[in-house]
Parts: sequence; C-alpha cells; structure tokens
Amino acid sequence: NGTDAQFRCNITINGTQIFNITNVSLYVGTSYHTAIDTASPNQTQIINSTLNQTINFTVPTTFNEGTYFWVCKVSDNASTTNLNSTLNQTFIIDRTPPFFENLTNTSNSVVSTGDAISISVGVSDSLTSINGVSLLVNLSGTADNEVNNTNSTRFASGVNTKNASRVNLTFVLPGHALNQVLNFTLRVNDSVNNINLTTPLVFVVR
Repeated sequence: NGTDAQFRCNITINGTQIFNITNVSLYVGTSYHTAIDTASPNQTQIINSTLNQTINFTVPTTFNEGTYFWVCKVSDNASTTNLNSTLNQTFIIDRTPPFFENLTNTSNSVVSTGDAISISVGVSDSLTSINGVSLLVNLSGTADNEVNNTNSTRFASGVNTKNASRVNLTFVLPGHALNQVLNFTLRVNDSVNNINLTTPLVFVVR
C-alpha cells in the first residue's frame, strides 16, 4: 500500500576486498537513476564490515500512486572511495480501481428461462493489469451470486483481461428463475486487488 515500505540490499564482498564496507545508501524516486554518485540518498546506514550481509531499510512515508525506481549503493574506506550500485529496481503503487466503458447487453429487459444473457464491457487499469472479471446475479435470493467469470471455460469470451480489452460473459437463465427480477452486475479486480462494480442491469424473467 506504499506505507512504511521496506527495502533489502544484499551485499556480497569481493574475494580480494581488503577494505571495509563503510556505508550502504538507498535511493528511491520516480525517475530512473542514472547519476547515482551525485544523487542524494533517501537513507544511509553506516557499517564497518568485510562480511557478506543484508541491509534492510524502512522508508517511513506514504508513496503516491505511480511507478518508482530504487537502487542501493555501497561504499568502502579506501583512500579513493570505491562505489558500487545495483541496477534500477521498480515497484508500482496502485490504489485506484479498474474502470469500465461501454457496458452493453444483447437481451431485452424482459426475458425467459433458457435465454442466454450476455453482458459485454471494456475493462482497463491505468497502472497495473486486469486480474479477472466476474458476472454476479442475485439468483435465488442470494445477492452477488457469481455465475460466470473470465477463468471459466463455459459462457466466457474475450477472456484476455489485459488493459484496454473487452470481456463478454454469458449466463443461461435456469427454470427456477421464472417470475424473478434479477440484477446482473460485473465485478472487475486488478492485479493488486482493487475492485470495481458496474451499475446493475435489471431483467424480468417471464
């Protein structure tokens, strides 16, 4: 969730190292780190060791949404300080639910048992990917009863749930749905489990 994020820097000493490791620094930002030797670190830990070890950092802040880059830099106590830094690593903070567009269905509002209700919607997420879409129906008096999803092999199409894709989910009305008023809702969640629901589509079964 981007609060009190923890970072781990693993240090491996060169076999010919004769100087002590003196400090390890963490750099976190929204831009790719290219000039690490002149940048200002978020945190630095002072150590004095020739041993392989793991240094943990906790950044007591709440990161805004977005993509972040982070690196570790290690220095020793040579007269001409030797520096070594890791490659840029990335992480993403995403607190916003996925969004829908162009919710459509192929059925009239009054339907019969045995009819297939197909609902289609465009799904997307601005920072991460779509994890799945489910079709919910208040069937048999149960609210939010899942009757189909994009992991199903029955009545599902458009199951490529990457960003900016269109998903179509279908449900065949059973006989015991006769004379019921059913709400159909689509639920989408992204890869970090932010969830969004469409407005209900109402069908009367005659």
